[in-house]
Amino acid sequence: MFAYIKEYNEAIETGRDVVLPLTHNIQATPRPRCPSQDRYGQLIEPMGLFVLLGHNGVNGQTDGRLTVVHMTRSIRPLIIRAVARDGMNACKSWKQDLSDRYDGLTGLDLTRAVMLDGYTAIITTNHEYEPGEIVLLNMSKGDLEMLQRR
Repeated sequence: MFAYIKEYNEAIETGRDVVLPLTHNIQATPRPRCPSQDRYGQLIEPMGLFVLLGHNGVNGQTDGRLTVVHMTRSIRPLIIRAVARDGMNACKSWKQDLSDRYDGLTGLDLTRAVMLDGYTAIITTNHEYEPGEIVLLNMSKGDLEMLQRR
C-alpha cells in the first residue's frame, strides 16, 4: 500500500522509512461515553499522537484552546485506506479495520501490536491515495500513559 503526497511529489510506502514535516494541535478531544456516541472510532483507535502533514499554522501559536507544535519525524508507516462503508464514516472504518486485523485489540494494546510488526506510525489514505490521518506510535511509555489519561 502507498500514499502519494502531491505537495512533495513523493510516494510513501508501507514499511519504508520516510521523514515528514508534521503539525500537532495540542487539544484533548472529548472521548465518547458509550459506543453509540462514538462517531469517529475513538473507543477503538490505536493510542498515539494524531498529527497533520506539513507545518500548518504558526509554531507555538495558541488561542486558548489549542497550541500548534511543529515537528519533523522519521517514521516507518503502516498505510491503510480509509473509506466510508457499512454506515461508518472513513474516520471510523479504518480504525475498525485495523482493530479487526489485530483480533479486536484497541487502544494501547493495538498500538503495541502494530509496533511489534515494525511500524512506528499509521497513515490513512483516501480513494486518491492522498494522506489523511497520521498517528505517531513510537512515543515514550510516559507519553502514551499521558494520552491514555485524557
